[in-house]
Amino acid sequence: MTSYADYSVVPNGNGEKIPFLQYAQQNTSATNATNPITLGCIDSAPAIINPFEIPLDYLADIQTICASPDAMLINMPVNPLEFMVAAPLSNFDPNELFNISPGLLNTFQNTIASHSGEDTSYFSYDAQALKSKWAKKKPHLTDEFYQKIVEIAKKINCDPGDLLGLMNAESGIKASSVNKNGGATGLIQFMPSTAKAFGTSTAALKQMTEVQQLEYVEKFFIKMKKMAKIPDNKPIGRGTLYALVFLPARANSEILTQAGEKYYNANKGADRNKDGKITMTELGERIERFCA
Repeated sequence: MTSYADYSVVPNGNGEKIPFLQYAQQNTSATNATNPITLGCIDSAPAIINPFEIPLDYLADIQTICASPDAMLINMPVNPLEFMVAAPLSNFDPNELFNISPGLLNTFQNTIASHSGEDTSYFSYDAQALKSKWAKKKPHLTDEFYQKIVEIAKKINCDPGDLLGLMNAESGIKASSVNKNGGATGLIQFMPSTAKAFGTSTAALKQMTEVQQLEYVEKFFIKMKKMAKIPDNKPIGRGTLYALVFLPARANSEILTQAGEKYYNANKGADRNKDGKITMTELGERIERFCA
């Protein structure tokens, strides 16, 4: 077994090894602590330097986890930092690198997910382009609706097409849609208690047009994003967007719920790979399947 301290950063290829977090702290100010920094680490041959970008707070989180006596490294020919910051991070498997308990493995996966970031490069706020994609599939939606969707997407920093995909998955983008089990109603299936918290009711929501109901959709996502402690200016991808509807208190975790929990038992169909977990990745893939 190998100690995590045996792996170090070699800045600038000069051969001098220093602990990676020490290097990060020396080269990133406290006021800039969440911005990416560029480091290099040793491959199997010391002469090879592999650059990558890592947020300092991610480095600190990883070091804390790795310091646990339950996370001894398995001897590897390459620096583990390369595995931890490989793109995409969601593909990183700690089992390839550690002897690790199930509990710590869960912590590791959630830490990786919270720092990995989702692809937001495809975001577009063109209402007419959005309509051209959806008009044949959803002829009941108006120009006003598409414009309002774009406005809401800008405010919560998501892609408007993703927002429509979520609504399509939940209600077929129909304001009057009602789930017979529990009475969830509307575009994003407001539960009766949720509707009440926003000053309305499911009965009232059912009588609204799609455009009218968007007022409550907007209020919901703004509040849930704050509840999840997601910064206003942080873009949110498909998985996070759906997680804010599904289980907002856990919207920063890759693993949202597991077998045995009431949330899982009520939504087993969302566990696409049948591994006993419902993940943010799976919810993001659900939105993608329901997009135009």
